Amino acid sequence: AAAKIVMDSKKYSLNTSGNQPYRDLFITRIPKANEVMLATVYSVADGITNGMNRRSTASTLGTPFSPIRQFMNIYLKLDGSRYTDDPSYLTDEFMTEFEGRDKRIAQTIRVPGTIRSNGPAYPDWQVTFTGYMGMKFCTDDANLDGMYSNENNYVWMRYAEVLLNYAEAKAELGTLTDADWAE
Repeated sequence: AAAKIVMDSKKYSLNTSGNQPYRDLFITRIPKANEVMLATVYSVADGITNGMNRRSTASTLGTPFSPIRQFMNIYLKLDGSRYTDDPSYLTDEFMTEFEGRDKRIAQTIRVPGTIRSNGPAYPDWQVTFTGYMGMKFCTDDANLDGMYSNENNYVWMRYAEVLLNYAEAKAELGTLTDADWAE
């Protein structure tokens, strides 16, 4: 019921602007107000910064986000089909397993061809234990690695989560319809 109230308000929408609309939600300084409902905003000028680059690129702060392949396999293909339904998924190599996949995968981890200023294009094996190096909250500026100088906002709640909660609740109640899904 709460998700439906938010949806009916028409106050929020999914962010679709830019080349990497999903990633932009997590690396911009000012939250994308159309989708972000709750965020912490950081500012060097105000003396409030975060260390998301450091947490993503330094193994000395505990284990950085380093997902395993089974997690990466849940990302669908661009046509909406399951990646694991393709018989080649078991033998696809790291350099090609991201081809034809949900675009959010390349906005969550560093895939072959990812470009950073002054940093490695491919996963840094000193930081990732699986080869999948997270970058969701990490900016492309490698000069911020190892520091607490990030100004990118930290998203706590976004409209996409409201939509997912709505669909999951309807599914658990056994009342999810095609119309609900379209909504």
